[in-house]
Formats: sequence, structure tokens, C-alpha cells
Amino acid sequence: MDCIERDLLSVIPLFVWQKDCEGRYQYANPAFCTLVGKSAEYVLGRTDKDIWDEATAARFTADEERVALRATSLHKQDLVMVGGKSIWVEFRLSPVVNNKGEVIAIAGIGEDISSRKELEGQLASALDAALEARHMASLGIMAAGITHELNQPLQAIKLSADSIVYWFDKKKTFDPKGIMKALGLISRNADRIQRIIQRVRNFVKSRQAVAKHSAVDLNQAVQDGLEMIEHQLVSHGIELVLNLDPSIPAVCGDETQIEEVVINLVTNARQSLDLIERPDKKIVIETRAGNQGVNLIISDTGTGFSADALANLFRPFFTTKTEGLGLGLSIVHSIVSGVAGKIELMPPEKEFSTVLVVTLRAWSEEDGENNEDTP
Repeated sequence: MDCIERDLLSVIPLFVWQKDCEGRYQYANPAFCTLVGKSAEYVLGRTDKDIWDEATAARFTADEERVALRATSLHKQDLVMVGGKSIWVEFRLSPVVNNKGEVIAIAGIGEDISSRKELEGQLASALDAALEARHMASLGIMAAGITHELNQPLQAIKLSADSIVYWFDKKKTFDPKGIMKALGLISRNADRIQRIIQRVRNFVKSRQAVAKHSAVDLNQAVQDGLEMIEHQLVSHGIELVLNLDPSIPAVCGDETQIEEVVINLVTNARQSLDLIERPDKKIVIETRAGNQGVNLIISDTGTGFSADALANLFRPFFTTKTEGLGLGLSIVHSIVSGVAGKIELMPPEKEFSTVLVVTLRAWSEEDGENNEDTP
């Protein structure tokens, strides 16, 4: 090491040292000596056992032996004790070789990163606090949405029950028609509450459950899903058009979950169409082979999405409608992502204000082999 190098190493704030293959210090710059609280005269010729505490010395010796044995560098962060105080150091050990390629020494360079570690800890704590706040806010939004959604049917059940009590308590007469009407309202609103609870359960399942994937006939899943909600479209005066390509391959997924995708997307379109007054309310469902998989395309002539809605399209409990909890598209996004698919909102096309495209992977033999390996 020439004079210029020594002068440079004496002023830099990094710790620099070199040891022979026996672990004895051959060089230590002022920054290293300040770190360990020893003079250069004391450090030179000594080993780690003389400089560090027993645990730190053992780790450093093991690291240096590994570098010497493999003749490769080692980059590491470590928590060391210096003067009864713990500090974080980041260092790199490198082998020094002669012209025969033999390791003759180990050189090290490092720095005190305690301030950086403290800052990283503060940032991690701030991030945890932000995530917790966001989680609590989501729970608040969820609770408010569920409360709002349940309030109407519960009020209807209470009024119906009160009317039955009134008939028996005040009128002293038996009115079968009035009582049957009230009981019918109670039954329908109880069904509505059950559907609300089921939607929340479906949302939770879509986030937590790991479905076993199989080859799914997408066209059949579309038809099976529609069987459950087609009466809603008829009663709301909505025309349903199906363009299902019979030549598409099977897709990778869970049949029940894909039916849930269809139900949620069509329900979302129906709710959008309910917000407008026009004679030609229409939903078109198409299936076709795409460049990246099999496409399920659902278009409607409803209201479309505002800029605010676009920014929150797949966020749970976000809704611009008076009906629903705002879970439908979030459930769809979760299910589709779970099978390595994607859902995209396309630009308006012709008379259709909303065009949603779900892309699913085509089923392959490899999927079948992987499924057999899954317990």
C-alpha cells in the first residue's frame, strides 16, 4: 500500500482493515480504530478476540474463513457490541490473492449504518400505522355499508311484525289476507338479508379460500350463472344477448367461482341500467379466444363510470349506487387474479357505455399435473 492510498484511507469515514490468513490485523485505518476504541498500535498484530466481544469475534472469524476458503467476496450487515453499545455495521470482505491465485490476506471495508437502520425502523412503523389506519377505515366503510344495506329490510320486517301484533292486539278480528301479506313481506326481506350476508361471505371466501382449479367450460358457466339472475333482467326490462363461441377451449379455474364472476358482472351491469330511463336497455355477453387466453366480454348500455369510480373500480365497499355493498367487482378481481387472469375496462364502444373484458388462462395438461400434486 503506497503513501497516497494510506493518506486517502486515513481520512475517509469508512472502516478499512486488512488481516493475514492467521486472522492478525495488518492494517486498520483511523475510522476503524475510532470505532473499536483502540489505537492502531494496539490493533496491529492482534486478532478479533482481542478487539471484539466473544460472540462478534466468532462471527467475524467464521466470515473470514469462508472468504478465504471460497476465494470470493462477502457482503453482510451485522449488529456488533462496541463499548457496551450495539451498532449496526455493513461491510464487505474480499480475498487478497498473489500472482498464483493464492489467498494471502483478507481486506475489509465497512460503515456504521445505525442511523439508516433507525430510519428504516421508523419508516416500517409509519407504514404499519398507515396500513392499520387503512384497515380500520376499510372496516368502518364495510360496517357502514352493511348497516345501510341491512337497515331497510330490517325496518320492513319490524313494520310487518308490528302490523301483525296490531291485528291481534287491537282489532280483535282475524284478517287472513292482511296477515299473509305481512308474513310475505317478512319472508321476502329475510331472504334479502340472507343474500346480503351471502355476498359478504362470498367476498371473504374470495380473499381467503384457495380453490382447487380444474378445466371449466366457460360457456356452460355463463349459462349456469345466468340461470340464477336472468329473472331479474326480465323484470327490469333488460334485453340479454348471448354470443358464446362454441370453439373456445376450457379455462383454468373453479366452476363455482367463475359462475360468481358472471353473476357479479351481470348484476353490476343491471344496477347501472336501473339508473337510466331508456327503452333499449341491453346487456351483451360474449366469449371468444384471445391472444392471451379466453375472453369473457360483458357490455351494457348503462351509465358507464365516472373518473372517481374508475380510480376505485376494484376497491372493496366502494359503490356509486344506492343498491349493494360495493363488493361485486372486487370479488371478480380477486377471483380472476387467483387464476392468473385479468379484468380490464375497455373504452366505450358504439352504443355500449361499459365494456368489461375478463381474460382467463386456457386449461393445459400441465395444470392437470399440478392439480394432482396439490393435496
